[in-house]
Formats: sequence, C-alpha cells, structure tokens
Amino acid sequence: MTDYVHAIEEWESQKRESIPFEPAPCDDCKSYDYCAETEAACLDFSRYVNTGKIFNSKRDPSRSIYKRIFSTHHHLNLRSTYGGT
Repeated sequence: MTDYVHAIEEWESQKRESIPFEPAPCDDCKSYDYCAETEAACLDFSRYVNTGKIFNSKRDPSRSIYKRIFSTHHHLNLRSTYGGT
C-alpha cells in the first residue's frame, strides 16, 4: 500500500475522531488507482484535506498538488513512519 493510501486512511481516522465529515472525494473516483500508484492528488482532495468537505471541482490529479498537500500537512506524510525514503 502506498504512502498516499496510508495518509488518506490516517487522515480520515483522525478526522472521524474530531469532526463529522463527508465521504472522501477519492471514494469512487476514476483516478483513485492512478493517484495511489503515482502519488498524485487533485484540487478537490487538497480542499478536502483543509476543510473536510468536498467541493466537486475538476479532478485533474498531479504530482505538484500532492507535493503541496504533503509538504504543508507534513503530519500526513507517513513515508518515514512506514520505512520509505
């Protein structure tokens, strides 16, 4: 399982404990596998990370959005926790 998937699960677990939230934008998204395999993310996921809400914006995943999310929310970057580099 990739760091991306672990990060989503960890973030969702933390959010469930603290606030009610909508389903993740990744649920039933056609790009889920692509994002998980390539460490990409879309603007909707970025907004979800920041607010816990889905805005249904255009889902055009990229590595740059992923990097911005995980550098800003360094607690979500579980790479070192799971032994990655």
